[in-house]
Amino acid sequence: MGYKNTLLALLPPVSYARNADGQRNQATIDGNALDAAADHAAAAENAVTPEYAGELIDNWERVLGIDNSDKPEPYRISAVIAKINATGGLSIPYFLSLAKGAGYDIHITEEDCFRAGTSCAGDNLNDEESQWRWCVDIADGNATAYIFRAGEARAGDRLTVYTDPIIETMFEELKPAWTYCRFEYAEEL
Repeated sequence: MGYKNTLLALLPPVSYARNADGQRNQATIDGNALDAAADHAAAAENAVTPEYAGELIDNWERVLGIDNSDKPEPYRISAVIAKINATGGLSIPYFLSLAKGAGYDIHITEEDCFRAGTSCAGDNLNDEESQWRWCVDIADGNATAYIFRAGEARAGDRLTVYTDPIIETMFEELKPAWTYCRFEYAEEL
């Protein structure tokens, strides 16, 4: 049952002549518009995943920067899924390989809070939030040192800050949202 019949059924039987040509024509026009909107909504709902995107696979390719418009649909879907899998991960090995591919030698340590039975004397007494922090040690980065200078720095600024915007930006854009990364450079050690 399409929207045309639903719209006609909504008309009060006494006040309106449901079978009049004017009512039927208007219900047909409105029903067709609502049917088309429902079809587009279903297509948009299916496009949430590339497997069922259908003709909206073009949007996935545009967002991911893929140009496969001349290829068959199964190939296009596979290319989109491969690109999605290549753009992010939540594991430390993924970030280690990502940094290695960019030319950095890093080591990532996950902090953990002190726990009886697993921690030892001398371990840091971190709070519960520490499990969401990574310490990223960068051995051979191109860190820039920003040194405290009178007239340029403010009270409370660190005396020396090391930063490498390439690796830090890469991590900030791809890391899990709940994870905080602290960067340490060989120059600091």
